[in-house]
Amino acid sequence: MSWVNILKALPKPDAISGMLLTEAGLKLLISQAEGTDKKNIVGVRNKAQSLSEGKDMPEGLDGEAIQSNAEKLVTKLNEIIADSNSKAQTPLEDKLDTIIKNKDKEGLIELVGTGNKRKMNNKRRDRKINLLKENKGAILEFIDIEDTDVFFFETSKFSLVANKPASDETWDNKVASIRSQLSSTDIKIDVVKDMVTLKFKDKTNVPTMKLVLTAAQMTGKAENKDDLIIFKKTGKYTRSPLLEIFDIGNSSLQVKNKVKSAEGKEYVNTVSSAAHALGYLEIMTTPGIKKVLDFMPIPTLKSKKATRNVKLQLLGEKPRLSSSLRTLFSTSNFDLKSLMEQGTVETEIRYNSPKLREILEADDDREIGGVTSDDLTELRNLFTKTRNRIPVFLSRLRGKNMSTFKKINNELIQSRPNLFDTEEMEMLKKLAGMNPMAVKTKLTSHYGKDVELRLARLLSKILKDSTPFKEIEGGFKFVTPQGMDYNDMRDLVHGLKLIRQSDELSGETSKFNESLEDTLKNYSKGFVVGASGSPKPVEMIHFLYVLDFYYGRTSFKSVANKFKKGEGETTELVESAKENYSTIINSFVDSVKTKVDDILENKEQYQGSLTINNDTKAYLLFDKLEEKGLISSNRGN
Repeated sequence: MSWVNILKALPKPDAISGMLLTEAGLKLLISQAEGTDKKNIVGVRNKAQSLSEGKDMPEGLDGEAIQSNAEKLVTKLNEIIADSNSKAQTPLEDKLDTIIKNKDKEGLIELVGTGNKRKMNNKRRDRKINLLKENKGAILEFIDIEDTDVFFFETSKFSLVANKPASDETWDNKVASIRSQLSSTDIKIDVVKDMVTLKFKDKTNVPTMKLVLTAAQMTGKAENKDDLIIFKKTGKYTRSPLLEIFDIGNSSLQVKNKVKSAEGKEYVNTVSSAAHALGYLEIMTTPGIKKVLDFMPIPTLKSKKATRNVKLQLLGEKPRLSSSLRTLFSTSNFDLKSLMEQGTVETEIRYNSPKLREILEADDDREIGGVTSDDLTELRNLFTKTRNRIPVFLSRLRGKNMSTFKKINNELIQSRPNLFDTEEMEMLKKLAGMNPMAVKTKLTSHYGKDVELRLARLLSKILKDSTPFKEIEGGFKFVTPQGMDYNDMRDLVHGLKLIRQSDELSGETSKFNESLEDTLKNYSKGFVVGASGSPKPVEMIHFLYVLDFYYGRTSFKSVANKFKKGEGETTELVESAKENYSTIINSFVDSVKTKVDDILENKEQYQGSLTINNDTKAYLLFDKLEEKGLISSNRGN
């Protein structure tokens, strides 16, 4: 019996692609949405929205038909959702999902309310506050922190007043300094005889309030006591509901303590390479950052719009680091063969397995990677609680669940294509007992490729205490020895895959040039990066163009623009990419270095921009920056 006959309600979002191939499927989805059972309607609408934009399109199906029908479905579902909202209150989760999807500021203000959060009904208050905090990052992506409709201090009855001490001979200079610091704000500075008053408007935005309190030297220690004017507060200011819920503009004691600890280490900026830039992008896409936009390196075109656009074009609406972008920072030049070799490995090692979602959403009884079906069920339950959102799911992994996840993902990653033949396995076993330099020499000789010393050290380490091979059908599999650090094992497998590329992948460059010629046929105005995560030459070209447009500003951007209009040749585009590659990448590295300088200069601001639990905040900022080699500690030098 077909799905047309058995479907009783809207299916799960991932199941609608095939149905949208036909008008009959479209009509059935609309019919079910119009029924009384509204389950999955928001998820289906969101999935249809992605398909209508050409995203997440399944391979092997008629993309044009799916995209066209998806557009019609989105229009109809939006009408049904709006009608349902007017008749009955939907669950808070669905309401907020709709607000975020539509970037509906007015809807957000209505949902949050205008009263003090402490006056809400207790249960409703807690539910709403927790939900808003959970979606803080998504909200901050479409509501600017300077938007005083949402984020503001109510300052109609607040001012700062200072009186001139009788013995102060530099009073006029101090007042002039205050005027200069606040010249870009709408703060009114009144001076009457020996008294200065800082007057606020009814609403004051967050950056202005921070600037005023800093200029008045009311936050932390005075930077320069010679310029100190002792201000006193008159009246009180209050924070807007969402400002209070998000705890913006009021750094917690815990954050201050973390910053104090970091200050003691006297960090210095050490950003100098493409590898550092890649490490910074990895940190930016770590689950837990409240607002990725704040961490985005500032483009040459210095504007909030430019910063927002480059973030979306490089990392997407829900930040992720694609293998194509990662690869650009992992090779020394724009050579297609090297890029594709590196890109293939990046996809298999650096990403969570593409099969992960499939396993988490299944309901079968299976064991995988040494994980029992009971432990897998526990992991699936956690995934369901996060409404099947991978980033949120990853951020909530702790203890046993984290261990279970790593075992499963490691199994999935190493199952493709990590099989050694007997000759390779025997060769590697003979390296046991050798020092790292000898291992490096042997590997270089065997594979005919240069081998990093760190790779040789890792291999030497695990061969010393164990035999990390398991015989399975088709060859021998490399498995993680007990006690081996997960990241070390991942890097080892990554390095081995890179030097063990098959002859097919390491063939003549002309083969890849043909591939490039074919793939660039789709590179035109409005090009959208795919969601598969697999490396594609056209995406590498596109990301290089984005980096150049916002950071490099070389001739490549003009050549790429001309090509997208159908006026250029592939050879001209590729040659320009090769010529300008280093300049473009280095310009982004310079921007990362500038951003890290800002982080070190404003530690409290960035430290407070993390949503991970309190115990791990320092790790995800200063320690993580140091781990990636972006900063180093001068303490003790």
